[in-house]
Amino acid sequence: METADLQALIDWEAPAVSDFLDFSLPESTKARKMAFVRSRWLMDRLTETYLSDWRFTSLQLEWRYSRGEQEPPCGRKVMRERYIERNELAFALSDAASRRDSTNEKSAALYSMALQLVKSEQVASAAEVLKLALKGDPENPKLLNSLGFCMLAEEPQVAIEYLEQARSLGYKNTVNTCNLLYGLLRTGKYAAVLELSEAALVDWPKLDRTTSVLWDFKSEEPKILRNACSRCYVKDIGLYVVRSHGDASSRLRWDEMTRNMHDPSVQ
Repeated sequence: METADLQALIDWEAPAVSDFLDFSLPESTKARKMAFVRSRWLMDRLTETYLSDWRFTSLQLEWRYSRGEQEPPCGRKVMRERYIERNELAFALSDAASRRDSTNEKSAALYSMALQLVKSEQVASAAEVLKLALKGDPENPKLLNSLGFCMLAEEPQVAIEYLEQARSLGYKNTVNTCNLLYGLLRTGKYAAVLELSEAALVDWPKLDRTTSVLWDFKSEEPKILRNACSRCYVKDIGLYVVRSHGDASSRLRWDEMTRNMHDPSVQ
């Protein structure tokens, strides 16, 4: 940036995903590596709600910081905006250490990268990253679910296979149900949408209340919703299909079934 002219900076393009994944810092640049680790610690602190989703190195640095042995990655005023309880941090660090291995760490890093690409609407690139992650961790249900999500827009039937595989491996998060419902809708299987949605709504209080990145089922063209309520999605897509393709009796039954289902924030 210091030596290039203005036009070169304007014309600059990011490297391909494969080139980026092959990039590694030289062994001699220890300071740069540490700066990178500290930056990831800050990102975990600012963007990850649960300590279980933090990188292992971030938990380590947070523990050292809590003991006064580590300088923070930003101003202390910003650090004070989020208080980390010592006991919770200790449990999270212990859990992460007990399951830590190189495969998990690589999978977590690639998953995080793919998620950022999805949020930037670079879904095809995210799919490439997830496929690479699955080569080293082929039975990771979280990766399978995410790859299924990425493929829903272009190859919904293939996506459904990934999503069902994730489900068979124990991935029971509501977001998986949401993805399957969208895939079934995209393939015109309206009765299957209603069947799966109704089965999920039986456990309405137990469905995840978290927000997720999902596909907009009302949009004719593939469109991403960045902060969709997972369990509301299960209900709303069912109502959308029954009102568009159901008969009078099924519409009446669905209206009665969902009448007392409110937004998760009020329950």
